[in-house]
Amino acid sequence: MPMPAESPGSGDAARIVFPGLKRPIAAKTQGQKDYLQAIEAHDIVVSIGPAGTGKTYLAVAKAVEALARKRVRRIILAVIIAAVAIDAHAARLEDHDAERDRDGA
Repeated sequence: MPMPAESPGSGDAARIVFPGLKRPIAAKTQGQKDYLQAIEAHDIVVSIGPAGTGKTYLAVAKAVEALARKRVRRIILAVIIAAVAIDAHAARLEDHDAERDRDGA
């Protein structure tokens, strides 16, 4: 695996540069910059937020960078699906309430 080129300015957590890419992967918002800095500073970062804001994309880019630079030996991906579980539980409660209302209880 080719090693990522050094980002301009040592310690620039807001940019990830890989050889062969036309442009670096970079944070586009302050929130993304904060997120990348948190990934640099901590072993585990839990992120929540709206879909399509770059959470997974940036996390995977940082993970691949760390693997390529031999900062880590492996990448473990975990997706917490709490929202799905909460939605499923809410749907069960709604079904239970509807059934109770039908039965006249």
